[in-house]
Amino acid sequence: MSPTQFIAALGKGKPAAVYFLRGPDRFLHEECRKAIFAALPPEAREWCLAESEFEAKRLRRELEGAYQMPMLGGRTFLIFSDPEDFKHATDEDYEALSEYLKRPSPFATVVFAAVEPDRRRRFIQLLEKKAEVVEMQPLDRREAARWLKGHLAHAGDSKARASPVKPGGRASTCSGCARRSRNCLLQGLAPSDSSPRTWS
Repeated sequence: MSPTQFIAALGKGKPAAVYFLRGPDRFLHEECRKAIFAALPPEAREWCLAESEFEAKRLRRELEGAYQMPMLGGRTFLIFSDPEDFKHATDEDYEALSEYLKRPSPFATVVFAAVEPDRRRRFIQLLEKKAEVVEMQPLDRREAARWLKGHLAHAGDSKARASPVKPGGRASTCSGCARRSRNCLLQGLAPSDSSPRTWS
């Protein structure tokens, strides 16, 4: 699955039970994280969104929260990230993940994110086999152009709704955030003899 497909599923309100965001493109990781935030109403985020840095031997307890019905209805999102890409996951964590994947919560979507996971590890192999894998690889020129078009269209619509044009004024369709995203994506549209920018 591509990041575009992941974001589209969120927008339609039909996310999978468990996702594994896998790959080195940190820009795409951040864009998918923003999409999760956007999928929840602002008033529900405090109750229906939890971001946790993975700690060994605590996954079972963390996943128990996924079975609680959201206080404001809708769906709960749990995001697990780890600077070490889950390399310290124990057998206990593996068993907890395996059990959850067999009986995922109907009320939640659980997201694991890793930049350079060791695919030899059982925990990673389980995620790759049982979760919906989202490939966070650098976009090629065609994908970057498509992403840029959609991103700027969305940014322009949001800006227009938030800041209507005053008489004699001029609308701005690109915020500072959108400009940074545009500049990042334009690296993928550069001629082949130029070096793409690395984000870290």
